[in-house]
Amino acid sequence: MPISNSALRPGATLLLCALARVSQAQSRALPVLDPLPVKGGVCHTIPESPSSRRLGSVRTALFDLASPDRGISVSVDASARPVYFSARATGASAVTAGTDTSSTAPAPPREIVLAFFERDGSIRSGERLRRTGSGVAGASTETKRPLARTDTTLVKKLAAAVIARCMR
Repeated sequence: MPISNSALRPGATLLLCALARVSQAQSRALPVLDPLPVKGGVCHTIPESPSSRRLGSVRTALFDLASPDRGISVSVDASARPVYFSARATGASAVTAGTDTSSTAPAPPREIVLAFFERDGSIRSGERLRRTGSGVAGASTETKRPLARTDTTLVKKLAAAVIARCMR
């Protein structure tokens, strides 16, 4: 039986509108592999743990950007060649957009890209994960797929940009 608009309580209508806005935002691409901004962001470099050193990584560069919520890390070997890459971007939710303050608000969408490099600079393996969530009964979806050819090109460019900005 269809529900008429008049049968909905005002709070339910507001929640449905917020869910629709978040659903639209979740279907948009997140800036996970966008180029680094010309200005802004914070760089950190950290030495690797002994276990990471055994895998060939000696340092990691971290680049964080507050808006949009985005972070990139690149681990390099002793010759400053990339070994491992990870990037994440988190989208807006109804809570962060200020439209809902309840615990049933959908979780923001999140996208993560991971890649492992060969010594010659090619990408050995990688994947792209996207998680969208809903506060309704804890439902969420996660999709995982291998990197597309365009993704690998963007990962290489972004890794080089993070190394240039944060390690030199």
